[in-house]
Amino acid sequence: MKNIKYLICTVFILLLCGCSCTQTNVFQGKEEKSSSLETVHHPSDLEETTTLLDMIPREPSDFPNEKYGALVCDYSDSIAGVIPEIEFDKWNGGGYQDPTASSEISRVWNGETVLGIYQDSMVQSTNDYTTHRYLDQNQRPFAVDSETGKVVSYFWGTSTQDYTVILDEDDCLKIAKDFMSGMVDISNYTISSEKGDGRYTVNFRKFVHGIKTADCATVVVLEDGSLYSFSSFMLGKMTADNVIPFDMNETDLAVAEKMNTLYAKAMETYDDVVFSVRSRVYTTVNDFPAIQYYVDIDCVNIMGEFEEHIGGVIELVVLERVLPCP
Repeated sequence: MKNIKYLICTVFILLLCGCSCTQTNVFQGKEEKSSSLETVHHPSDLEETTTLLDMIPREPSDFPNEKYGALVCDYSDSIAGVIPEIEFDKWNGGGYQDPTASSEISRVWNGETVLGIYQDSMVQSTNDYTTHRYLDQNQRPFAVDSETGKVVSYFWGTSTQDYTVILDEDDCLKIAKDFMSGMVDISNYTISSEKGDGRYTVNFRKFVHGIKTADCATVVVLEDGSLYSFSSFMLGKMTADNVIPFDMNETDLAVAEKMNTLYAKAMETYDDVVFSVRSRVYTTVNDFPAIQYYVDIDCVNIMGEFEEHIGGVIELVVLERVLPCP
């Protein structure tokens, strides 16, 4: 039997709106400390430290799969011959026209009256609600939570970098924190910031019982103190009531079982197949607790002294089997 490895790795990633990272500072409550966190764009990508999990390949029936089930949400198609069936399409539908959405809305937002013209609707990854997307009277895109009507993202833009006033990091961080304080109690969030491209990207992430959740937001502040963009996922929705600790060893094995089944053909074709868990994040699905997984796949062909690597990524959601899978 070929050597198949399942590797649980640590990836440190943060939300970013297209800017490079120089230095990151992390704040928990009032304590500030330095950090070397790297930056990207999606809330699922801020990963906590995990440990190596050594799992010997075995038959699917050998996996302890009675408690949790892993469903495929999305995948890349770079692994030849492997086309996973989408089993959970709530986060995979893209934009659509929702007849229940208001064609025009008005909101008082950040001190100004915003008039919105409806564009489309979607359920973004990790969210358990639909967002309706609008263009305001200045053609700036924003989105609202379909359930509460609250603004969940807004793009002001207009970065000229020809500033008459340049603020330091502390001032820009305060602007972002004051902005967020109007929506949530920021003392419940871990806050990090990065500087790059004439702007500061400030990220807010909630941990409940020490567990990383999908409850997060990003505020981008230009060096002159202007707001550039705001985006959020499950903001204020993850609490001690709906963050139910899962047995991570069991959920990892449920994911390993799914990967072992999906990539059985690849395991026969390649000399080595490595699955690496990029991130796990707690969220809810139809109000039931769930964990979103991103798993990197590395298929290796060994040709003498050389190795050919073919990579892919798959997104899964893990639910308790006793709950109805949507």
